[in-house]
Formats: sequence, structure tokens, C-alpha cells
Amino acid sequence: MNSLTLKGTFFKQNSKSPVLFSCILSADEILKFCGVARKEGQSTHQYQRVLDQGRVTGENGTSNFFRQPENCSPTAIVIGLKSTKVSKIEYKYENGKEPKDDMLPVNGEVIVTFPDFLTMATDEARAKIKEEILSRLSKEDQEIEEEEPYPAETGDENEEEDDEDDTDALDGMHESRLRNIVQKIDDQTPEGKLSDEDIGVLKEMLKPGLIIDGQHRVFGAASLGRKHPFVICAICDSTWQEQVFQFCILNLKAVPISKPFVSSVIGLSLNTVEIQSLSQRLIASGLNLQDALIMQQIGMNADSPFYERIDFKHKKRRDAEDEDGLGYQTMLTCGKKWYSPSKHSSVLKKIIKLILKTPGTKVGKTDIEKYLQDRPDNRWYMFFKFFWDKVKEKYETDGLWKVDNLGEKTEDNKLGRKYNLYTAVVLEEFQNAFFKKLTSSYEDNFESDEFKEKLEKANSLKKLEEVQAKREEIIIEKFLDIRTRFLNKFPKDKFESFKGSLNQSEGRKILLRYFEKVTNGESTSNDAVFR
Repeated sequence: MNSLTLKGTFFKQNSKSPVLFSCILSADEILKFCGVARKEGQSTHQYQRVLDQGRVTGENGTSNFFRQPENCSPTAIVIGLKSTKVSKIEYKYENGKEPKDDMLPVNGEVIVTFPDFLTMATDEARAKIKEEILSRLSKEDQEIEEEEPYPAETGDENEEEDDEDDTDALDGMHESRLRNIVQKIDDQTPEGKLSDEDIGVLKEMLKPGLIIDGQHRVFGAASLGRKHPFVICAICDSTWQEQVFQFCILNLKAVPISKPFVSSVIGLSLNTVEIQSLSQRLIASGLNLQDALIMQQIGMNADSPFYERIDFKHKKRRDAEDEDGLGYQTMLTCGKKWYSPSKHSSVLKKIIKLILKTPGTKVGKTDIEKYLQDRPDNRWYMFFKFFWDKVKEKYETDGLWKVDNLGEKTEDNKLGRKYNLYTAVVLEEFQNAFFKKLTSSYEDNFESDEFKEKLEKANSLKKLEEVQAKREEIIIEKFLDIRTRFLNKFPKDKFESFKGSLNQSEGRKILLRYFEKVTNGESTSNDAVFR
């Protein structure tokens, strides 16, 4: 038999709650005596999720997380401790003082005695598993028999019977499942016999410890083959129902934070230098740092036209009426076109390539991304602002750059007209229309003889930096001219009285077609956007 002595602290959180024990154990020590009650194979009566190898050894798995020398996991691994048919748990309290209702912590030891589960013979495992299940069944039967009957209640008898039937059905389902496993353990026929894999899963219940929360962290750390300590919070003499309860509560009460909230945390809680210092760790932990960087600039930079106007799921926007703000995902999509044109905007990719294509140079995707994304220049954000600053300037003057122009009479909207510019879906499709205009007019604007002549003059400058700077100046000037001509096509009334919700696939297509018609000077008097 093997034996481990765990030194730590016993404590209680409530007068009737289980005794808890806290200590430090390495991942490999935990796995020596702890199993996982996974719902796997025939073990559907168990409570834990199947081990997800992707979460352990995948690119964003826990093993890669722990490979980063700066990373740690300060939250406790929760386990249940209980003697079984082959294992024993003993508790020793300092000075013999067991934790009482005063909830004061008591130092002490937990002594765990257990066999070598890896070398345990299959037949022995079958027999001990059967004993363990039968002990649970007999205990449950005994508890049911000893329960005091509920006093008779007045009310609808049929309703009472329905409730009783529901409870009996649930009790019977679990109990029959356990009895079915016992039958399968005894069944030696090829079609009914439990496989060695099933026995391996069931053998976990013989271990004196079961991991309730943190299995992926433990297996990820153990896979690295080195001592990796964790804080342990063990529930002493943990009954099966207590383990199931804790598993459900831990997972039910754990509220995952949303992508918008993560972006807000990074953008508001870290400065640029701090983000850069954490970048590799954040990426290795599976966080999409690109999205956070884009939204930091668009939604949290004070000079952004959308400053404090996007819903990051953590507070109200400056617009009191706009409690939700502009949609995070839609505004992120808008930002990505400028941040990574190689993936999201072929025409902007061509324009940037034109800036960088000085005589004798080759320009690839990496060069384009570097030009746009390198800090502190953030040229993608510069181009983003070239467009959106002008949109804001134009329509803020017209009173459209706010959410309340939706049909109410205001100082800016004396006739109570309904204007639809300031919603995320309209803004996104308006930007898409601009990119389509850039694409359709690219040849006329960037490949004309007059424009090529300007670039050739820039190429004649002596220094390479001067050449690129001059090319950039010429191309940006042309870009701004196209933007201005595009916006001039859209007076205030072009955003008036769109039909109901357009935030779905067909509605987006209708919006984009409408904007294209306006751009091309076509009639829109009976357009689908108004019907």
C-alpha cells in the first residue's frame, strides 16, 4: 500500500458545512491518489466532464499555459476526500482540536493510504467496484427507509401525487443505473461484459480523492513532467451528493466573461507598454489580443469618433439614452478591415502596397501588416480615423451622430423625422459601401497616367525614406479626396426613415445595395430599405 501525509489547515465556513482542508500539492502528487468521476463510456451516472485533450495539450491548452515561465494558476484545485473499499483517509488535528462551529482554522494532517491503481488486477478492480457501488446502494436504501414521512398537507391531492412521481422517477433513474452497472460487472458474455476501458473509468471511484474542479489544469501541469504545486481545497469525508452539488455550483455560478469585457479590461487596465509585455502570455493563454488591441483604439481612445460609444458590457455609455451602446462585434468587424486588410480588405491592401512599393523593393503581406500595425504609429488607426472622423464631423453637425434621432422631435429634429445612421449595422454597411467605391474607382484614381507621373516624381528623390514618405503623402491625399467625394453623395436625408430592423443577412444586403445606388447616383425613391 502507498501512503501520503498531507500537512495543512482544517477549517469550516458554516456551522453545518463540511470540514475543509487546505494544503499544497504538486500535480503528480494529486494524481497519485485522486481520480476523476467522468461521464464516459458506461459511467453515465458520474458527474465530471470527459477530459478534453485539446484543453490539456492543444495550442491554447493548460500545458502550454504552464510552459510560460511567468504564468501561474492561483485558484485552488477542489477535491473530495473519502475512504473507499480499498483506500483509507485519516485526519489528525493539532492538539486533537477538530474544527468546531466557531470556524477557527486548525492545523493538522491528512493521511491517505491507497493501493497502486495502475497495477491493480482487472478482476480485483471489478470486485472492489462492485462492492463500492453496492455499499452506496445499501446506504441509499437505508436512508430512504429511515426518512420520516412528510406530514399530510392540504391542497390538491393530484398535484401532490405528481410531485411525488417526479421525485421517484429521478431517484429510480440513478438507482437503476447503478444496479445496471453491477449486473454488467457480473456479466461475462461478450455482448454484455464491461470493457477494460469501462473498468478503468469506474476504477476512479475507488480512489480516496476525486477532482471536483481543476482536472484540466492538473493534467496539463503533470504532462510537463516536473513538480508543479497547486493550492488544494479538499472537502473532508465528502459524500457523493456533496461532490455532485459542488461540481454543479462551481460550474453554474462561474460566469464566463465576455469578449467585450475582456477587451475593456485590457484597454482600460493596461497601458501600451504593459500590453506589449503581456502579449505573448495572453496569446499563449488563448486570448485574442488582436481584437482587444483593435477595440482599445476604437472604443477607448479619447480621440476616436466612437470613444465611449461601444457596448463593452461593463458600464453605460456617455449617451444616457444609449444604454447598450453600439454593438461590440459589429464595430470589431469594422475595425478589422483597417487593421488587417490582407484578410478583410483587398483594396486597402493594394493601396498600402502602393505606398510601400518603392523602386527595387518587394512588398508582401508581412510588410503591409507591419506598416499598418506597428506601434506607436498605428497607421491602421490613422486610416480608420481618416474616414470616420470626417463621417462624425459631417453628421454630428447635422445632428445624426447620436442614437436619439429615431423619430422624436428635438432641437435638431424639429419635424420628428427618423434618421438611421447611428446604429452599428448601418455604420458597418456604410463603411462597406465606401470600400466598394474604393475598389470600383481604384483604376481611375490610382492607375491613371497623371497619378503614376506623381509617383514617378516621388521615386526620383534621393533617400528611400523620402521616397516612401512622398508616396505616402500622394496616396493619402488621393484617398482623402475619394472619401470626401463619397460622403458628399450622402446628405442628411439619405439616412431618413429606413424600415424596421435591418440587422440580419437580407437586411444588410438591402442596406449595402441602397448605399451603392446613392454612390452611383441611381434613383432610390422606392428602394427596399424604405419598405
